[in-house]
Amino acid sequence: MVTAWVGLVSIGILLARHFKASWENRTLCGVKIWFALHRLLMLMALAFVAVAFIVIFVHKDGWNYETDNPHAILGCAATVLGFLQPIMALFRPGPDHPKRPIFNWLHFTVGNAAQLIAVIAIFYAKKLETSGLDDNFYAVLAVFVIVYLLFHLFFQVHTWTSERKKNNEVKMLDLASRGGNAAQNGVPEKNLVNQAIRQIFLGIYTIFVVAILIALYALIGAA
Repeated sequence: MVTAWVGLVSIGILLARHFKASWENRTLCGVKIWFALHRLLMLMALAFVAVAFIVIFVHKDGWNYETDNPHAILGCAATVLGFLQPIMALFRPGPDHPKRPIFNWLHFTVGNAAQLIAVIAIFYAKKLETSGLDDNFYAVLAVFVIVYLLFHLFFQVHTWTSERKKNNEVKMLDLASRGGNAAQNGVPEKNLVNQAIRQIFLGIYTIFVVAILIALYALIGAA
C-alpha cells in the first residue's frame, strides 16, 4: 500500500497535473508521454493495491476491524475509489466532447480523494495494536506530505510564471515584427528550457519518493 499510494500514485498525479504540456510532439505507445507514464504508474499502483488488499485479508483471516481505529475503513474506501478510476476511464469522452470537462473534474476529484484517504489511512496504521511502529513513522510521512505539496506548489507557480513570460514575449515579438524588425525565435527555446527544468525537478521528486519509501520500509521492518 505504501509503495502504491506514497510512491506510484503521487508521481502519477504530478504528471497528470503539471506535465501535460511537456514532451510536446512526442509520443510513447501511441499516446502522449505524460499520459503513457501516468497510465503505467496508476496501473502499477492498482496492482500493488490489489495484491496488498488480498494479502492483508488472508493474513487477518478476513475482516478484522478495530472499532477505535478507522484504518481499515479508510483503506477500503481508498481502494474502492482507486479501482473506480479505470472504470470511469473506460467511459471517457473524446477531447472535444462537451462532457469531457465533467469527466476531467470527476477523474481529478476521485483520484485525489483516493490518495488523500489512503495517506490518512497510512497515518492511522501506526495506531494499530499489532503495528509496533514508533513515532518516526509519523515524522517520515509528514515530511512526505509537506514536500509533496511543496512540489505541487512549485510546479503550479512555475506554470503561471512561464505562461506569463511567454505571453509577454509573444506580444513583444509581434510588435517587433509589425515594426519591421526581424522576430527572433526565442520563445520555443525558452519553452524547452522550462520543460527541462520541470523534468529535472520531477526526477528530484522521484528520488525523494524512493528515499521516503526506503525510510518507511525500514521502520516497518524494524517494528
